[in-house]
Amino acid sequence: MARERYADLNPATRPASEAYDPRTVPMAVALFGSAVRERIDDRVHDDWDKPTVGLDGSGGD
Repeated sequence: MARERYADLNPATRPASEAYDPRTVPMAVALFGSAVRERIDDRVHDDWDKPTVGLDGSGGD
């Protein structure tokens, strides 16, 4: 049902010239998979791939 509601986020049918809004990327990836990441702005990729830091200062995944 969610895939139907957010069909405009599907990379298979979305125009290549229409970039994803950074606020919609998590929903698009959740519904349509990692193919969405190929169609987003490089600045979003940079933020997405930042290493995480734990509360104690260690790397933390």
